[in-house]
Amino acid sequence: MTVIDFVQGGSNYAIENILDACKWFGQISVYATSPDSFNNFFIENNKILGIGSETTNPAISIIPLGSNVFIRGNQIVCGTGRAISVSSIINCVIENNRISCSDNASERVISTTGTVAKCIIKGNILFDGVRQCFIGIDSANAVVVDNHVKSNTPLFRNSAGNSNSLIANNSIDGTAFIYSNTNSMIGNRLGGNYNFQNQAVM
Repeated sequence: MTVIDFVQGGSNYAIENILDACKWFGQISVYATSPDSFNNFFIENNKILGIGSETTNPAISIIPLGSNVFIRGNQIVCGTGRAISVSSIINCVIENNRISCSDNASERVISTTGTVAKCIIKGNILFDGVRQCFIGIDSANAVVVDNHVKSNTPLFRNSAGNSNSLIANNSIDGTAFIYSNTNSMIGNRLGGNYNFQNQAVM
């Protein structure tokens, strides 16, 4: 069950909604099933509040089988599920979201899975919550820039074989781990202990 659920069409907007204490539900979702495909979604400047560890659903879940999704400027308090989960998209921008979440060491905060092409993840902040990683990428050719982690959560993780992403100008206050397979790392600021794995550092 989802509070705001787009089930058909395209060129839809979820803008400046306040979802307060809608527990045990996903908050905003787009879900298409083949052969349908949805294009042009704008999820912007919403406030998702009052969610605790009782809620395991993703706060924002987008599976449009289409293109052009913009998730920008949202304030998200989520439970133990993902704050933002996207899959099966061409052209996706996840930008300037402010996120707090419950602890879950086996789950990501922002996740791209399945076929996601041309994804930009920029300017997002994780304020609290300990997770497997802040940003998890299971696709190639992502741009992850200017994000900031204030909690003891690794910034970035990608799966083996998914490479050619640019990880640049991000900053981490807590435990500064970046798990990466053959990506370019440029200008990231790490605080505390840090670890790189299998990447080109420039």
